[in-house]
Amino acid sequence: MNNQGTTQEFIRDVTPFFYRQNINYVDVGAHKGNVFREFVGSALIIGEAHLFEPNPTSFTILQDEASKAFKRRSLNLHNQAVGNTHNTVRMQAADTMTKVIDKKITSDSAAITNTNSFDVKCTTLDTIANNFTDRHISLLKIDVEGFEVQVLEGAHQFLTDQRVDVIYIEAGANPQGTQQTYYRLIDDIMLKHGYRLFRIYEQKHEWMEDSPFLRRMNLAYFSSSFAARHPYKLTHELYAEAIKHKGASSTSPSAAKKSEGNDSEQLKKLQKSLNDLQEQHKQTIALAEELAKELDKSQNQVQQLGSTKKQLEQLNLDYQAQSSEQKKLAEELEKAKKQAQQLGSTKKQLEQLKQDYQAQLNEVEQLKAQQVADKARLEERASFFEQVYKEARQELRKLRSGD
Repeated sequence: MNNQGTTQEFIRDVTPFFYRQNINYVDVGAHKGNVFREFVGSALIIGEAHLFEPNPTSFTILQDEASKAFKRRSLNLHNQAVGNTHNTVRMQAADTMTKVIDKKITSDSAAITNTNSFDVKCTTLDTIANNFTDRHISLLKIDVEGFEVQVLEGAHQFLTDQRVDVIYIEAGANPQGTQQTYYRLIDDIMLKHGYRLFRIYEQKHEWMEDSPFLRRMNLAYFSSSFAARHPYKLTHELYAEAIKHKGASSTSPSAAKKSEGNDSEQLKKLQKSLNDLQEQHKQTIALAEELAKELDKSQNQVQQLGSTKKQLEQLNLDYQAQSSEQKKLAEELEKAKKQAQQLGSTKKQLEQLKQDYQAQLNEVEQLKAQQVADKARLEERASFFEQVYKEARQELRKLRSGD
């Protein structure tokens, strides 16, 4: 199994940034204390330690091992899980791979049927912030087998205020993996809170499939404020000079006296560099505050632009819908015009027909009147002829009677 970049290498790399500082160390997923012992045995000065381990079997061993390795009174051991809410979670015990299998246990939850499962209280880092000196964490180590996002969500205020200097967190390289959280999900959260990747450690490949693909690794993040206070090159130069001075002072008295002048000069240079660094830090902080204000303004403008963009998109959709509706109305209007034209033509035809009908009606009336007049004349002539006929018959009778 390939393992590139060990925990010891991580400790070696961050030691210059914490040289001669009492650090607050928090370990979420401390297991049996193996990693903690490596930190305690290093050049780092752990002034206060908080170790969280939910597995009761591992926690029993952790209590013994941590107490042996760390003799100070500021050792705090917590037999509980850390996540993004306050409740009870159900976990599957699997030695180094103990993991959460149910994020919220209630009175309605099924009883434990698997002897390897157990229920444990869960808290958040934001909630227990007052337990840490100055509400500050120098070095936060997280190894929770796929529950990393929840731990980070539960430290939202810590991360927002950048009260955690360095984070050492396990991540998976396979987006389909279930044992570790995919690294991009972690990186998105880190970037959101102003944390940038420092280095990658403990790179392990898919050994079960004998694959060259990376399976998991540990990511080291620095907060932007911590990085601003500790320029990389200057930090290492100061550390190298301090180690050199420490080595020189541990030699024989004659050699120490001989190099006293050089050491004094070096100390003056170191002090000047430190003063310069502090001044740069003040300027950097002032600049960072100004940039933060500008960033807030920019974010507000971006939000406003985003809102305006959405409004424009909606207006465009509405305009397109209205244009479509107007097109339909125009088509309907055109149809109506054609129908109106047809109706106008029909109306004229009806008017003409009406006029023709009226003319014919007038002709009929005239014919009727003519018929009435003709009938009256015929009746008058008939009456005349009938009278003539009567008179002719009378004359004829007279003539016949004379004979």
